[in-house]
Amino acid sequence: MRISIKWVIVYACIVFLILGPMLTPGYVFFLDYVVPPHETLFKLLASPITPQLPLSLFLWLCSFVFPTWIIQKFILFGILIGIPMSMYLATSLIIKNSYNGLSGLIFLLNPYVYERLFAGQWLVLAGYGFFPLFIGTLVQSIHTPTRKKVLLSTLLWLVYPLISMHWWYIATVSSCLYIGILIITDKPIRLTFKLNWWLIPLLGAIFIAVHWWWIVPSTGIANLVSNYTVNQLAAYQTSSDPVVGILLNVLNLYGFWQSSILLPKDGIVWWWTIGLLIAASSVFGAFRLFKKDQQIVMFLLSITAFSLFIGIGYAHPITRPFAVWVYSNIPGFRGLRESAKIIGVLAFVYALLMPYAVMVISQSLSNQRWKILILIMGLSIPIVMTHSIFWGASGQVTSSWYPQDWEQVNQIIKKSPSGNVLILPWHTYMRFPMNNYRLIVDPSKGYFSSTIISSQLLDNAFVDSNLSEWDQKMLFWLNDSEGPKQISQYLNQQSISYIILHSVEDYDRYTFLTPDVVTTVYQGDTISLYKVVDK
Repeated sequence: MRISIKWVIVYACIVFLILGPMLTPGYVFFLDYVVPPHETLFKLLASPITPQLPLSLFLWLCSFVFPTWIIQKFILFGILIGIPMSMYLATSLIIKNSYNGLSGLIFLLNPYVYERLFAGQWLVLAGYGFFPLFIGTLVQSIHTPTRKKVLLSTLLWLVYPLISMHWWYIATVSSCLYIGILIITDKPIRLTFKLNWWLIPLLGAIFIAVHWWWIVPSTGIANLVSNYTVNQLAAYQTSSDPVVGILLNVLNLYGFWQSSILLPKDGIVWWWTIGLLIAASSVFGAFRLFKKDQQIVMFLLSITAFSLFIGIGYAHPITRPFAVWVYSNIPGFRGLRESAKIIGVLAFVYALLMPYAVMVISQSLSNQRWKILILIMGLSIPIVMTHSIFWGASGQVTSSWYPQDWEQVNQIIKKSPSGNVLILPWHTYMRFPMNNYRLIVDPSKGYFSSTIISSQLLDNAFVDSNLSEWDQKMLFWLNDSEGPKQISQYLNQQSISYIILHSVEDYDRYTFLTPDVVTTVYQGDTISLYKVVDK
């Protein structure tokens, strides 16, 4: 599998156009992805152990060479250019000439990437981009097995969790579907499977041996997932469009449960027709490809059906029972937490079948001009579909710096590091002036050099029903249910030395910060620092 240099240049130019103002000096503040200016090893090791720990340690080491805002831009550029290149390589055995370049373009320019990119879900996008490369390598290692190909596909499968645990799971389920189809339809494959059934427990043992360091600890991701309930599925259910409903929304590759920016479909009446055009051309492509490779088409149809049922999931009465059953009974599925992640599989199917349809139609034409016109039309569809993705979502997302008064507060805290720091207002997501008041996760935990106590509430009734002790205390204090003496005693019991109050959201409601509870240490334009009175 090789990639044409001209398409690498095309993809690089498109990525530059997408990132645009985000490549200027400064930090990019996304909904779920904020970068601190000074990452510390202590905070990394104190965090729960996950498969991404080696990646986090690598980025921490890189921060000694490059500022973290530069590292963030390298990450964004690398992930985005890797997405189309992976798809190009995966389809090069089926789609020829420039049409597999179109595959990469569709896999990059679609609403799934748009929503995940500007939500800051960079690990999800990294796993999404890795998916075609893994599936393509797996198919090759099965149909033309050599020691090199088998080792490569196994290595990719073992490395995958370090990039994205969610997409590793999706890729593993997809692989099982493909192998199952081969076993059912191909007698030699069935015989091979009977002779080599021991490979399955062997791969499982190898996986555990390689990843024991995050599987074994009680703080690992397995322990976290065990606490998830069906409420998580309901809380993060796929979003529906108020006009066309859930099915057309998903067929157009939308569905992320929360968005902080305008989407390409906003303000366009007939936006959903583009997705239907891609879906219709993909059906035609599947019909023509079926004559050439029945097993691949059956595999694509199976993962399409699976991704649609799971992707729509809890959001529709028809698919809800199936999603709840899978969530409750299929091992590992609840780890997805948000079922709309699997909609990316549908983007993979589109990116394979639609270019194949364009290639078939083009090859049936004798006039060269018509061939060029068909290719141009195919290239224009993903661009129109995500027309506002360029230049930082049409200027909605840009680079900026942390406010200067944050650093002044941090220096004060560093001089007397004993005790914890409480962050207010008590919200997980807030709108800060440094990024034009777009909704983002509070960056305080990564920024300030101390142990931070901050809210984990999502303002979602499904997951916020079981309030923590801190949540309950905040409700009491905001409603004047406890006096200054009780508040002061609790803060001292929790070893709170400082309280940071950001001048955002409903900060003026925190009137319980009286002289009996705290003393003012610093007041800036965007932040205030208070010292807790010792009792």
